[in-house]
Amino acid sequence: MVTPALSPQAHDDLTSRICAPEVCDAFHDLVAGLADMGRFDLRPNIGGRKKALQVSSGRVSYFAVVANNHWLLWYFRWPGFRDGVFDWPGLHAAFPDLQRSGATRPDRLEAVLRLRTPAEADAVLRYVRAARC
Repeated sequence: MVTPALSPQAHDDLTSRICAPEVCDAFHDLVAGLADMGRFDLRPNIGGRKKALQVSSGRVSYFAVVANNHWLLWYFRWPGFRDGVFDWPGLHAAFPDLQRSGATRPDRLEAVLRLRTPAEADAVLRYVRAARC
């Protein structure tokens, strides 16, 4: 299934690594839910080693998703921390399994969440709908 919010090429590049059908369903749910919100631009970054979908509000990317074999990595990106869209205590309360990214610069803090199911993708979408960005 190609998600209408993405070109067929971008869709194929982003989902080509996904092996688990449930993860693929979660990816489609995320993209469709974000597109339905109408307040984000979905920008595929498929040129490098890491295939990512940047979720931007204007010129600022607050979220991103990377497709892997058996999960999606959902990023709460550092501009969201900087702009007060979310904070670590609030994110951790909403998502106890959240991890800090491996960023080496403290001013580039990102939080990462592994998503494996449509239900987990839906929890992220509920959080994003409530976010002020």
